[in-house]
Amino acid sequence: GLEFRRVLFRSSKNICIVYDGDTAGITAAMKAVELCLDQGFEVSVIVLPDNDDPDFYLRKHGADSFAKQLRQSKSFIEFFHAQYSTRGMLDTPKGRADTLRILVRLVARVEDTLHREFLLRSLSALFSMREELLYAELARVTGTPSRAASSSNVASSRERHSGAGFGGSKGNASGISAVSPSVASPIAASKSSVVDRKS
Repeated sequence: GLEFRRVLFRSSKNICIVYDGDTAGITAAMKAVELCLDQGFEVSVIVLPDNDDPDFYLRKHGADSFAKQLRQSKSFIEFFHAQYSTRGMLDTPKGRADTLRILVRLVARVEDTLHREFLLRSLSALFSMREELLYAELARVTGTPSRAASSSNVASSRERHSGAGFGGSKGNASGISAVSPSVASPIAASKSSVVDRKS
C-alpha cells in the first residue's frame, strides 16, 4: 500500500518490480510502475525465467540466482518497450505512436527534472525519435510549455535586445549594445577622438 511505499522510500530510492507474465499481466505492471514513480522511486523491472513468481524462484534456485536476476533488471522504459514489441504494437507507425504516448505519460510522473531528461533521451534512442517531438508530447500531457516553445521565446527576447543599443543599431559608434548611457557615452567619445587623431 501507499504507507508501505513511503516507509520503503526512507530506506532506498530504487525499487525493482518482478513481472509475473502469467498472473499479473502488463496492466498490473503498468499500475505498479505508476504508483512507484508517483512516490519518487527509480523503477526497474525483471521478468523471471518461465514467469516464475519470486517465492517459487527463490525456493527453486536460491538467493544468489535471484540476486543475479536483479542485477539484470531493465528500466521500466526498456521493459514496456520489449513487452509491447512482443505484442506487435511496434509493427505499425500508429502502434509505435500509441506506445510512445503511453511511455511519455509514465515519464511525466517523474518530478525530478534531470531524471526526466535522461528518460526522454532513452525514449528518443529506442524509438529513433527527435527529442523535440517528445518534449512537445510531454508538454501536452503535463499542460506546460514545451522546451521548443521556451527556446523560441528566449531567442525572440535575445533578438529584441540585440538591437537595444544606442540608436537601436548593431553598428553603433560604441560597438556595444544594452549598456547604460552613462557607460556608453565616454566609450563613444573616446572612440571618436581616436578616429579624429588617425584622420
